[in-house]
Amino acid sequence: MALMQDTVKLVVAAVKGQETQDLYAAVIKATLPNEVVPKEKHVRSLHIACSAQSPRHTVNYIIYKLGKRLGNSSWLVVLKALMTFHRLLRECDLSFREQMLRYADCTGRHH
Repeated sequence: MALMQDTVKLVVAAVKGQETQDLYAAVIKATLPNEVVPKEKHVRSLHIACSAQSPRHTVNYIIYKLGKRLGNSSWLVVLKALMTFHRLLRECDLSFREQMLRYADCTGRHH
């Protein structure tokens, strides 16, 4: 059921033609509720988008969307969101960590 809902979300995003459609799709596809690790190409897309040269609103968008996936009812989605966050924290430069702290301070989600 969760997989079908994610597929519908991807189709709606494609139809809307959102500017952030590619990032949204990468977050959804990296955290699909199937029993395989997140695909490297989706995590790499997020990694590139979280580089120090990227606009901070782009990084905030990724943090927000991955954070929303942590509230999903599927344990597979939550686990894969945590795995993706872990990879980004480990592999991205220091600016990503700083932006996560700023995001937590701005939203009050650090408790």
